[in-house]
Amino acid sequence: MDEVELETVEKPSLLRRFRLHLLVAGIAIGMIVSILIGVGLGAAKRNLVGEQYAVQLEQVAELARKAQSERKLLEAKLEGFKHIVESKEKQIDELRRRLVCFEETAAQALAAEEAEKGKSAKKLGKVEAASYPRYLRFGNASCTLIAGDGKASSWKECLEQQGLKK
Repeated sequence: MDEVELETVEKPSLLRRFRLHLLVAGIAIGMIVSILIGVGLGAAKRNLVGEQYAVQLEQVAELARKAQSERKLLEAKLEGFKHIVESKEKQIDELRRRLVCFEETAAQALAAEEAEKGKSAKKLGKVEAASYPRYLRFGNASCTLIAGDGKASSWKECLEQQGLKK
């Protein structure tokens, strides 16, 4: 019976005999494949990020060129404004010199007029000129102010007559 039983017992199949080896080899191949997939994804991401950096650098360079050209344009405008300011300052200086000349001429004319009034008052034998109120003509003949009056309303009326006050 021993012989008969031995003949009926079959030999295990090839897969069953090497199943542990096949299992270890499958796991090793799976790990290698997953590592290769990870490396491939990382390289793709790195390449994509590098392209994005290149695009961003191009955009930054373009913005820098625009800013530089705008700066040059603004500097040119600034130079123009500086020349305009210089010419206006020269005009202001000239007008100030003229104003000083006009003030000196007006002061001389006023002194001559007062001296003439003083002479005419003495000739006519009148009392001191200080006892009479002094009048000041403002603008045209219709606007006369009394010197030392101290009323602001008379000044306002004269300004309104001259059209200088709104």
